[in-house]
Amino acid sequence: MVDVHDYTVGCICALPTPEGVALRLFLDKEDDPLKIPAANPSSISRPTYITGTMGNHKVAIATLPEGSYGIASATSVIEDMVRSFPNLRCCLMVGIGGGAPNLPDHDIRLGDVVVSTPPIQGQPFRSTQHLNEPPKYLMSAVGELVQRYEMDDMPLQRMADDALPDYIHPAENGGNCSELCGDDPSHLVDRPTREEGPDDLIVHRGVIASGSALMKDATMRDQLAKDKGILCFEMEAAGLMNTFPCLVIRGICDYSDSHKNDRWHGYAAMMAAAYAKQILSVLQPWDVEAMDKISASLKSTANHFHKI
Repeated sequence: MVDVHDYTVGCICALPTPEGVALRLFLDKEDDPLKIPAANPSSISRPTYITGTMGNHKVAIATLPEGSYGIASATSVIEDMVRSFPNLRCCLMVGIGGGAPNLPDHDIRLGDVVVSTPPIQGQPFRSTQHLNEPPKYLMSAVGELVQRYEMDDMPLQRMADDALPDYIHPAENGGNCSELCGDDPSHLVDRPTREEGPDDLIVHRGVIASGSALMKDATMRDQLAKDKGILCFEMEAAGLMNTFPCLVIRGICDYSDSHKNDRWHGYAAMMAAAYAKQILSVLQPWDVEAMDKISASLKSTANHFHKI
């Protein structure tokens, strides 16, 4: 009979849908719901859990409550999750993020995946510190996937064929971005087809910026990307990375500017979830078992949560 001690890998999604739904679809087997008492009944960020098998690992998936986002919520969720599943050894932060499209060494497109090595914690327009790098065994799994991508076609391959304008969205007018901006061809950016082919997406490895608010300014995005080498912007990883072994995986759903909409959310979430499953397919169970329990990491860094 499955119990809470069987789960060694935790996955955290900020959004129940599409992120949580996408990751749930990649479970090889979903377990029956577990009766888990609230670890902290007074918590305002009580997560919901989906459990099952992915590859050779027992996985617990937590999603932040509806309408609860950001660093503080992610921190609260992982504290609750570790108490609920005391044998967790590593964590994947899986979901969507905004990409930086104008980097010379990374042709980032909608639907691509960015993997953290490592993130930067920051306020909306000011970087504050680099967070811990992902553990070596997770980075070894990332490296093995790089080799496999070179040798074989992988199921992630497909590139995005859409691009959003990079001028400032006329927010004062309200309405849908495609209605306000898409009808003016002078503002559209026609990005050339990749040499890899129209159906290939790319997995990028590099710096992810984790801020207290969404990045919506294309000018600031480009400056931070240039100065810090940032590939992706998101809001939750800073609540996780300095406390326990974690890898951040983000599907690119927009270009971190004022033209955000939900058109690419589902596809980007699916690509991030697919990559998470590939990581677990090459990550050996004994490598995970050899790691310290996350609960031990939390105890040794208890004061960290109050400094974020």
